[in-house]
Amino acid sequence: MGLLSKAENIEAAEFKPSELNSAVSFSEFICNNEIRTCALFEFINNKFYITNSIGFDANSIISSVSTKDFWDGLCKENSVKEFSKKDNSISPLLQFFSFNMTEKLETINVLKLENRILILCNKKIDQAISDQFALIDKNFSEPESSKLNSKINSKTKCINCTINFDEALDSFITTNIKEKSEIQVFKESLFNELANRIICCTDINAVKVFSKNEVKKLKAIFLAKQNTQFQLLMTHLIINLREVIGDCAELLEISSEENCETFLQLKKFLQED
Repeated sequence: MGLLSKAENIEAAEFKPSELNSAVSFSEFICNNEIRTCALFEFINNKFYITNSIGFDANSIISSVSTKDFWDGLCKENSVKEFSKKDNSISPLLQFFSFNMTEKLETINVLKLENRILILCNKKIDQAISDQFALIDKNFSEPESSKLNSKINSKTKCINCTINFDEALDSFITTNIKEKSEIQVFKESLFNELANRIICCTDINAVKVFSKNEVKKLKAIFLAKQNTQFQLLMTHLIINLREVIGDCAELLEISSEENCETFLQLKKFLQED
């Protein structure tokens, strides 16, 4: 992900709640388990919606509205079921995926814990993934400097930028979301997908998500070769995010910031809103 560069035939696996107690962010969960495509469904206003994801496009995210009865009929609480394209058990879940995503699906693993559901594509949900999924806290984020490293040397540099997603998200939502009660849910969901693609990218050195005047922004520090140009890196970034929101990615506001050369400068950049 670098910027450069049939259900009844399958027995459900029972999982015990994790005994671990350290909260993790969704992006940590993704990176720790080397996940490429997954989504978190949460119960909001008597319906399930995708609220966080990686590897999903916007059309799939806004197709995620589903009922509790649907999921109750699909799998048991605290259990995992695998659905496969090979035996067509995957069919009931295809409604949540765009045509482009459906083509790439071979299996979907589903884990349901209370009012949260994890769907994991083309990868099995093992005990480790189940344990960490139970620890995801949407109010938890890593310290801003936790990803800062000492790889800055004569051959590398940090490229700093601030990304404002507001206009791009509003444009997509105005065109595609008609139910007013769902606008904020989907705006948050789409933002999370876009942010996760940056946070979990192989070229990232550090990142901070923050909100100012209800506008969601992201500060990012990319580790690059000395001769890498800001505009080239941003072009690759927009191409990556275009996979999510299409042409609306062109409306992302990306501002170049003064590059940092020391740990203290990097930390200061992340701390400033």
